[in-house]
Amino acid sequence: MKKYYVDKSKIHGLGVHAIVPIKQKELIGHLCTAIDVKKSSISDVLNSFKTNLSDKLNTVIKRTELERYINHNDDANAICIAKGHKIFLIATKNILENEEITANYKDAYDVLDEAQIIISPK
Repeated sequence: MKKYYVDKSKIHGLGVHAIVPIKQKELIGHLCTAIDVKKSSISDVLNSFKTNLSDKLNTVIKRTELERYINHNDDANAICIAKGHKIFLIATKNILENEEITANYKDAYDVLDEAQIIISPK
């Protein structure tokens, strides 16, 4: 079940908002997938993605709607997590219905054990 929608943001342009309340450590969604790992390691992709959102990254990652519209906030309520060749967005705080979901672009991406992520039942 999709947990977010895209709408006007108070931060910048369009943003991602919660359709339903989201609990801390809950998986929000899939941000992107590395598609050219022969040319770059996943850590290279993550470091480039974290610091440079230019169009050249489209050759390295397959972006999703969630990744395109997530806005920066120094006091973010979500974090990007690397699992294999995919990057996911996980809530770091409880997020209210209709609240904007944000990530701190300056934070390092974490590698998280799947057991630490709460996956809501369908």
